[in-house]
Amino acid sequence: MNIMDLIKRNLDFVITAILTAVVLFFAPFDIEYYYSCVNLPLLIKLFCLMAVVAGLREYGLLDRFWKSLLPKATTPRTIGRFFVFICFFSSMFITNDVALIIFVPLAIEVLLRCGLYRELIWVVSLETVAANMGSMLTPLGNPQNLFLYEHFHLNLLDFLAITFPVTLLCGIIIYFFTLVFDEHEVIMPEIKFNHLSRRVLLLLSFLFVMCILCVLRVISASTLILVVVFFLSFLKGRVLLKVDFKLLGLFVLLFLLVGGLGRFEIMHTWPRSIIESDVFLTTVATCQLISNVPAAVMLSGFTADYRNLLLGVSIGGLGTLIASMASLISFKAYMQLTRQSVTRYLWIFTLVNVLMLIVLCAFKYLLDLL
Repeated sequence: MNIMDLIKRNLDFVITAILTAVVLFFAPFDIEYYYSCVNLPLLIKLFCLMAVVAGLREYGLLDRFWKSLLPKATTPRTIGRFFVFICFFSSMFITNDVALIIFVPLAIEVLLRCGLYRELIWVVSLETVAANMGSMLTPLGNPQNLFLYEHFHLNLLDFLAITFPVTLLCGIIIYFFTLVFDEHEVIMPEIKFNHLSRRVLLLLSFLFVMCILCVLRVISASTLILVVVFFLSFLKGRVLLKVDFKLLGLFVLLFLLVGGLGRFEIMHTWPRSIIESDVFLTTVATCQLISNVPAAVMLSGFTADYRNLLLGVSIGGLGTLIASMASLISFKAYMQLTRQSVTRYLWIFTLVNVLMLIVLCAFKYLLDLL
């Protein structure tokens, strides 16, 4: 693989690295500040989740999972809806990042085995939208929800009263999007599974539960990584080396890029001058540039209107590829596991996201009138 092929396959990483280098060159340098910008617990959670999922894939547990739930004779629409809505509902409790880490590679593998190349990009795009929008419902669904839930000292009922109507509409719209999938019969491929040790099954299940507990802040990230690295180092296939380190590097670059932008005075003063006119639209627009997690943190200091801010960072996760960092998980999985057109993926992904964004923004303002 020559250097140009390498750049094309890692275009997101290259562009982000260039932008980060430019911003850090002009921003005041403070190594302690930039170290604090990197969300190390999040990176640890991502690493551990990817490592455990790699173990599940190595031992065929994920194959057993989807084969047990999908009938032998099925349709592309049934397969597509299964993976899209399992992302939608699971993200409410295990976060959008976790849902996409688990189910996007699995969906790609199933679709490729069934020869459903036409549906592949649509399924991955809709999985991403479903995870981002389903996670909107609960405080545990994504990092920005949890931050705003704690920052404004909200109670659960008030939180759900804000997020439930939009989440419900999202589910309905996504269901109609799945009508793009065909209804012809597909025979699921036969797969012979190797014998699975009960010890391995229990170990991987235990490690997965540990990851979820860490997401729920029951255990610390430092405890999680010690346990995961210790136990996975004994498994076959060098599972730890199958983690997508490029994805972790991309997150580091994005944290540094946002941190560098925060060093410029204009990034602290311009939101106050315009956010008062429309908190929701300002938040949505900011998400398109720096993603919804940093947007939530930055704009929370300029307004007490938690309703519009919460809806803004949730709906604002739609739109551009970087509007929600979780979207990069799907994009990287698509690039890593398929040889299909990146341009077509970005076109369909953007089309679905922009259409959803327009509809949900209109719905939000309609709710304001009622």
